Amino acid sequence: MSTSVALPRDSTYVPLSKPVYDLNHLVILKDYLFQASNQEACNFRSIIPASYVVLLVEDAFKLLKQEPTVLDIMPEDQQVEVIIIGDTHGQFHDVCNILTLMGDPDEQHIFVWNGDFVDRGAWGLEELLLLLALKLTFPKQVFLLRGNHESSTCTRWYGFKGEVDAKFTPAPACTHCTTTTAGLPESAVPVHPGCKAEMMPAVCTPLAKPHPDAKAVYTACKKLFSVLPLAAVIQKKTLVLHGGLFRKPAPVRKTGHKRLRVRLVPNCHQPLELGSLEDLRASGKGGMDPDGTGLSVVAADVLWSDPVAAPGLESNDVRGVGLTFGPDVTQAFLETNRLSLIIRSHEGPDARDRRSDMGQVLSGYSVDHVTEAGNLVTLFSAPDYPQFQDAPTRYNNKGAVAVLSAPDYCQPSFKSFDAFTPRPPARAFYDYLLYADTDEEVLGEEAGSNCMEGSDLTIREEEPYEVVESACLEHDTGGMRDVVREHPEVHELELPCCGGGDHQHVTSSQLDVTEGDVENSKVLDHQQVFMPTQQSDVNSASRNEMVLGDVNSASRDEVVLGDRAVYESQVLTEPESRVTSGTGDIDEVNVE
Repeated sequence: MSTSVALPRDSTYVPLSKPVYDLNHLVILKDYLFQASNQEACNFRSIIPASYVVLLVEDAFKLLKQEPTVLDIMPEDQQVEVIIIGDTHGQFHDVCNILTLMGDPDEQHIFVWNGDFVDRGAWGLEELLLLLALKLTFPKQVFLLRGNHESSTCTRWYGFKGEVDAKFTPAPACTHCTTTTAGLPESAVPVHPGCKAEMMPAVCTPLAKPHPDAKAVYTACKKLFSVLPLAAVIQKKTLVLHGGLFRKPAPVRKTGHKRLRVRLVPNCHQPLELGSLEDLRASGKGGMDPDGTGLSVVAADVLWSDPVAAPGLESNDVRGVGLTFGPDVTQAFLETNRLSLIIRSHEGPDARDRRSDMGQVLSGYSVDHVTEAGNLVTLFSAPDYPQFQDAPTRYNNKGAVAVLSAPDYCQPSFKSFDAFTPRPPARAFYDYLLYADTDEEVLGEEAGSNCMEGSDLTIREEEPYEVVESACLEHDTGGMRDVVREHPEVHELELPCCGGGDHQHVTSSQLDVTEGDVENSKVLDHQQVFMPTQQSDVNSASRNEMVLGDVNSASRDEVVLGDRAVYESQVLTEPESRVTSGTGDIDEVNVE
């Protein structure tokens, strides 16, 4: 693709109206994205309007929803190379640089992007739109896998939601200069020409009232994240996934004709059992927020788990969700599933700086487990990461990509590269002073699989449902007893107390009561009741996301039953189921 030339800041743009998925339009889109990344966030909407973004994201949603949880990539031509890219975290210019250094997707080059496209960096939206356009233009040569940051919780805490809000919310202009004040606190509003540069804060203040366009874009992105595949198997030899290995899920049976959601307190004493590729293929994609609870357990393991030097399979106490697994577990998984290589990402130089048992990724990769059956490698593709950091010295790490070639596609060569320079000036959309290193802090508050906090389980039927009444069930004893009977790992249910915010715990021994369902249970108030509806088509990102949420949640389209949230009756519906770049030296290493 042609290299774009930076346009003057006062250039007049003709806003894009409707996405087209061919090479010519892709070049135009990349140019517009590059120009937008060089301007204030609030100017984005005048270059690429929300209507265009929503159409692009919705088209990608339709395509990605058709893809399975685990992709099987089988190059037919011996000349085909498969290029794996790790975390890129909103570093749009480095992504453009990768495409320039590695070439465009084509019949001879397949690209697999291993998640964490957004958050932390200032240009997550630009990167996401570029990758989606690549996917829609080259659907058989570009594959996008999900990372832990492609979720509702992470995007609220680590910048992507704030970025979308800032880029689609108009900002008032200073009466004394031509700059705008989006994200600035009142105390920092410019009052004379040139004052904005002097008072510009390092962190963009979250907007209290985002524009409806921002909400529409963010909602579309969350739905998109929920349908991203979790893993890819290349030539039956190499497994690519974001975080790491996963447990064998507990069996789930669809019971009755009701859709029931309860709070589960898992039995932490149940031993962990390593899952298989078939378990992963049979699992869902995790929903909008795979936090390690209920039916999202396997997805959360895939997105959050970490390798360690010590043997064994354990809960990931550091992150609060996912697992840790040693080289013995890696070897067992490779042998059982007849694989030779695992490529994962998930950990950058900041995370590895806090660990003494695993190697650093300053060259963009680390060979973590070497076993008789094969290896496990961590791949990180965001150079000079994190973009925003409060430290006397930066890591100055390189990024890297892994290249797999015929005949076996399990002997990677690594190509390291420097960061694109110069980066345009930008402000962070998250508090990087508070969340400076890893993702542990947010999980302690909103996610995690801690048995003391409980978890959600959804029993689903194929028929659609609608919310018909705000109510609180005194008992849904038949459904509860079925949950306990079908889930031996659950020894206690946590339910909201009627008329209060506290929770009551019900043990399995207390559930020996008369069978019942939602209709014949005693109805009080403050909790949602789900009833079957005659509507034939029910739409949301996926059926296991039709849940009720905290009234203070950033998005009310994610609903979780349990807190005292009251909403209007609603029907949740869903249909069935290369560019301006920097230059940098490339270091190439072959791992045998």
